[in-house]
Amino acid sequence: MDSTKVWNRIVKHYRDNYYAKEEALQKDWEQIFSDLFNYSRFFGEIDSHRNIHIGSHQRTIPDIIIRGEHGDLFDVELKQYSMPFSVEMENQLKSYMDLLHISVGVLICQKIYLYIYDFSQSKLKRMEIPFVEDDSDGVKFVELMQRGSFSLEKVEEFIDSKTLHAQNVAAIRKEATASLVQYLLKEYFSTTYTEEEITEALTGSHWALAPIAPDPSFKPDPSPKPVPTPTPNLDPNPIVIPDNLRDILIIGKGAKGAAIEFLKPYGLALLQKSVTYAYLQEDMGLHWANPDVERLHNDWYIILNDNIGRKLTVLKIPANSLSLKTGYEIGLVVRADQPRKINLRIDPYTKIDRTSEIDFRPYVIMSIEY
Repeated sequence: MDSTKVWNRIVKHYRDNYYAKEEALQKDWEQIFSDLFNYSRFFGEIDSHRNIHIGSHQRTIPDIIIRGEHGDLFDVELKQYSMPFSVEMENQLKSYMDLLHISVGVLICQKIYLYIYDFSQSKLKRMEIPFVEDDSDGVKFVELMQRGSFSLEKVEEFIDSKTLHAQNVAAIRKEATASLVQYLLKEYFSTTYTEEEITEALTGSHWALAPIAPDPSFKPDPSPKPVPTPTPNLDPNPIVIPDNLRDILIIGKGAKGAAIEFLKPYGLALLQKSVTYAYLQEDMGLHWANPDVERLHNDWYIILNDNIGRKLTVLKIPANSLSLKTGYEIGLVVRADQPRKINLRIDPYTKIDRTSEIDFRPYVIMSIEY
């Protein structure tokens, strides 16, 4: 089966079983490694809950160990899909890899985490793969972990390349400031316009540095095309949004009232006190807000304003469905200097809170471009 189709089946399983218990996921992933990765149960290549002796005691260790002709290939640890990554999960995997001297590990929770263990330094190298359809890293994961294709060297090369890529992207984002953009624009326009004209045109502008993936199949057609006749709007009651609301939303900061007003024609009447609003902080690349912890005890709405991509995303968190982190329990994290304030830092693309690693995608109820 095509690797992309295999990956998309795994993503569908993730979505359909988001709140399934680990016991059910254990059986499912044994089947996935058998049916989709082609490892044989009959020949013992899928080793579940292996029992080993440590001293005089018998101990059950990894959820699944995938074996090859010459021994163990990689260790798989399974958690509920709804559980965000934690250091405790990683340490558990590391202890099993260390004990069995396995160099490749896989942790499956809200994302897939692929590991290489450097035994000489007792150090893990890690990359993460989100459960997203057609994701190139997900497809590569399927290819690398297939029976007959698995290679320790190729896995390590893959992780190293993704780590370098992430470091380079972070370096570019750090340097690609609005000031740099304006400087380059001034340089570009300087041969045609005066400095005064350029400065006036660029003053007060908001520059978006949104990544645009090129389409490798696109080829420009030099032949002119007739201008199509506009299709009439057949909606008898089109939603008309005042331009001033859009202008306020594009600014981002201080636009909570405008966002609430914008949503009314779409059938969503929200009270100010039930809403947390967060615009996209371009320098940090996330939505940042510090709502009071009391919000957790009532139905809670979060409006994420991507004022660069011009889109509002609305989340509804039912009362008492989330809690604060205590000890090793998963939960939202409060600010160290303000323990009554939640420290929300939501990724605009994955909708995962970078502070707690909680995935907010299940709570999305509406997404509207403006």
